[in-house]
Amino acid sequence: MPNPPSNDDLESIRLLLNNKSEADFCGLSPNEMFGLIYSTNTDKSPLKINPEIPDAVLDSLPFFRLTERFST
Repeated sequence: MPNPPSNDDLESIRLLLNNKSEADFCGLSPNEMFGLIYSTNTDKSPLKINPEIPDAVLDSLPFFRLTERFST
């Protein structure tokens, strides 16, 4: 009977799977999807906004107004 995997082995597998690109997520990993959904406007999100875009432009876009409203 083979030995069961160690905790270190299981942790390595978990990290590998959570950082692997997924076609169902348009190439994002599960960790990136989590950041996108639950930390949209933070540095944990894969969504990066060009800092050169003026705030007035972003404020005119419903998507950005909604994400700011619901992430606070």
